[in-house]
Amino acid sequence: MTFFYTQVALISKDILLLDDYTRVLDVSSKFLLVEHFESVSNLSAKRRILERIDVLIFDLGTIEVSELIKLKTAFPLKRVLVINSGSTDVLKAMAVGIDGFLSDRRDFRELLNQISTLMNGNKTLDQISIQYLFNYFKKELQSDLTVREREVLEELSLNRSYKQIADKLAISTATVKTHLEHVYDKLDADNKFDAIDKARIKKLI
Repeated sequence: MTFFYTQVALISKDILLLDDYTRVLDVSSKFLLVEHFESVSNLSAKRRILERIDVLIFDLGTIEVSELIKLKTAFPLKRVLVINSGSTDVLKAMAVGIDGFLSDRRDFRELLNQISTLMNGNKTLDQISIQYLFNYFKKELQSDLTVREREVLEELSLNRSYKQIADKLAISTATVKTHLEHVYDKLDADNKFDAIDKARIKKLI
């Protein structure tokens, strides 16, 4: 009976990681690390080799995300699992169209689970990445300002004083200050100038 291994290639400049992945995948009895590249510049010349690779593991911890874009452009249908020492680049990686993201590149058990998931035709994220995305979008939702908060911030951006803003909006100066406290909190701003800049970037005012 012939047994077919899932053939994996690692794109990384971390030699120690290469040794670890070779060992972990080889002892799994299902996967085999058959190729290693230190950049994507030589991948086009090795197209024939890549055709037999089932999963490409891309180390975002040692190679720039711009190289990931080149990889997915050259091989859009190839399964790509991105690994990293943190989850801050998960949004950039997902925008490229990756198939999986593993925040802890030395979580070998999760590595094997994700490769299996990809081979079953599914995309996957680890729990750290899911939590990062949840917190990111939660913060984005919370950053939405109310109509009154936008009005107060708009007036503030015109260099009006608290009293002038209060008189125009028919509220007290204490209420103006309360609205601004909420604005600073939602926009994660340190002062009025920071709040105004961030609100303009988000097109809130």
